[in-house]
Amino acid sequence: MILTNEARMGYPIHFWYAVGHLAEASDELLAVFPKEAEDIREERLKYQKSPEYSIPYDKLIKHLTSLEHVLTEEEEEQRTQDRLAACHKCGSFNPANLSCLLSPELLMSVAVTQPKNHCLLGLWKS
Repeated sequence: MILTNEARMGYPIHFWYAVGHLAEASDELLAVFPKEAEDIREERLKYQKSPEYSIPYDKLIKHLTSLEHVLTEEEEEQRTQDRLAACHKCGSFNPANLSCLLSPELLMSVAVTQPKNHCLLGLWKS
């Protein structure tokens, strides 16, 4: 949104930055949300064809933030293993009871399997 506005204000390189960001967003979504990836691609192509085209960012953002990706069993297991591997390398990890010393009440067996949890040190997040 900011980049497209900057391009309209006379900063032509921002047009290409915006195009690149839209292409990247589409690529990131492709594997999990192919329809939404195509929607963003279509908006990017409209913008490329006509730089005065106003991309409906509000509509796209509202829709994208309403989506919920349901992990497959394999994805859930991989996420759990990745999180536990990060925890085992951390000095705040307590292997005796699988908890984090920064948040002892939060047992890692729960934290690493819940999609909305995150590491207090930023080693992993949802």
